[in-house]
Amino acid sequence: MSLPASEIAYQTAHVADDRQANLIVASALCLAVAYVAVALRFTSRRVARNTIGADDCAILAGLFFTSTFVASVIVCVHYGLGRHLILVTNFSAFGKALLAAEILYNPAIFATKLSILLLYKPIFPLRPFVVILYITGTFVAPYSLTNV
Repeated sequence: MSLPASEIAYQTAHVADDRQANLIVASALCLAVAYVAVALRFTSRRVARNTIGADDCAILAGLFFTSTFVASVIVCVHYGLGRHLILVTNFSAFGKALLAAEILYNPAIFATKLSILLLYKPIFPLRPFVVILYITGTFVAPYSLTNV
């Protein structure tokens, strides 16, 4: 990979810049909040004696894909994400981890959006609202599938 001389000079002058800790902390905190939210959701289902629905299955899928996405981001950090490009030594491993993160992002977002749409259906059973949910779902699904 070839960088312009001015970019190499800038990165060399700022070689101590490091955002790796920020990436790890932000990812870990957001993932922890997601786990707590899903745990509270299942706890409320249990307390209310409600059955597990399709929305719960979708959020579990979303949590799985989000967890694997965060894991791949942490692997990217190990290989140099959050630091300047001149400090990356293993471009092959970095590229593979980055590709994995990019691929896992869309299923994580899609499953979460689908879970929200499925959750709204029993909460707002009015026909016009359900029609809007189906219309929204018909846009969300193809958009997510084409971005994979």
